[in-house]
Amino acid sequence: MQRKNLEPKEEWMTCPKIEIEFPGLAYLCDLNKLIVAKRSDALHDLFGDIHGGYTIYNGEGQKVFLAVEKKVQKKIEIKIYNFYGNEVINLEKPREYCINRFLICAPPGHFIGSVRKIKCLRKFYIKNGREEIILTMKPRGIFCIYDIFREDEKIGNVIKKKGARHAENNDINIVFPMEMSVEHKSILLGACFLTRY
Repeated sequence: MQRKNLEPKEEWMTCPKIEIEFPGLAYLCDLNKLIVAKRSDALHDLFGDIHGGYTIYNGEGQKVFLAVEKKVQKKIEIKIYNFYGNEVINLEKPREYCINRFLICAPPGHFIGSVRKIKCLRKFYIKNGREEIILTMKPRGIFCIYDIFREDEKIGNVIKKKGARHAENNDINIVFPMEMSVEHKSILLGACFLTRY
């Protein structure tokens, strides 16, 4: 008798049929929340030798992207893939002395911005592709919550959430305006990963 698999199947989000310059980022158009879970599944094995696997969900618990982390001589690279196995976002943390930042390309090869963590100020600066500061992230109390500001207006937050529904004890929830551009949402996703370092 064949044993039934009792684990629920995790479904993937359907890509919205929206025409944008970079179709791989269309998944982000109608979203105002993402959950980054340090969770690997069988699909991560297809990407070869990796140092960490992540699954990125929407607010409904559907998979949006898979991410893999690779480290080479203190340089860190995180590649984010969609359902079809296409790399849609690339995050690179260069080997730089006393500088903690990610450079973000979406799609790969197209630089859209960066995130820099200033440890002494406990703050993140989020810049566009022209190196202009577009957002800042500031901690609220302890380090588990960061508020996102556009100038002086609070527009969202990043929460390191323990015991979240989809994985281990270090999930990260990010909330942002739905009308934000997909490029800026991609950069904020990079900021989530930088909060781990």
